[in-house]
Amino acid sequence: MTIDPVEVMFVKGKFVIERTRDDAFVYKLLSEAEEVLAVSDAFETLPACRSGVTAARGSLGSAVVEEDHERAVDGKSYYDVFSNDWGYTFLLKGYFGEVLMAGSFYEEKDDCLRVIDQLHALEPDEDVDYRENLIF
Repeated sequence: MTIDPVEVMFVKGKFVIERTRDDAFVYKLLSEAEEVLAVSDAFETLPACRSGVTAARGSLGSAVVEEDHERAVDGKSYYDVFSNDWGYTFLLKGYFGEVLMAGSFYEEKDDCLRVIDQLHALEPDEDVDYRENLIF
């Protein structure tokens, strides 16, 4: 599937915070069609999770660091793209290298990079939804 860059110029999306079964909190970034684009690690508190959303929102337009061992510069967020036995994925890392969000795995590197292109063009709603899904 090829996404025309013009099609993703003004894509809407939203952050959703979910409480897990063990009373932790995670946030997900969803497309307008409710597709999960990326997920955070678990946070012990809701305020910490909300802070993670703020950091991730401010980092969506970050540069991509490919797996050819380019090094990111401290003080700048970036997408770390790499592969393993499951395929290609990315981690959105914050200013100090902390993981803000992780993407799904894709068979092709271009598919992974295409999702990052969507994230670059995403304009998440200011409101953050809270859901008691308790799915984890």
